Amino acid sequence: MDNTAQPSQFIIFKDHIGPGEQKTVLLPVGELPSGTSISIRAYVYRSINPGPTALILGGVHGDEINGVEICLLYTSPSPRDRG
Repeated sequence: MDNTAQPSQFIIFKDHIGPGEQKTVLLPVGELPSGTSISIRAYVYRSINPGPTALILGGVHGDEINGVEICLLYTSPSPRDRG
């Protein structure tokens, strides 16, 4: 019997993200009275290793820029990682 854990499927909206993949997903969130659809861009980074999941969210309200900056700082490689 093979007890090797297989990675589970990871699906956001209609996009499948495999282990080790990075993908930009457009999430439809609404539509203007003109019929123009509105989407939020989500950047997904999936590890090849199993483990916990984290959501880093910022920029939900257009005039709140601090959250966006924190997300950029948190997801950018640190100087220590760059060598």
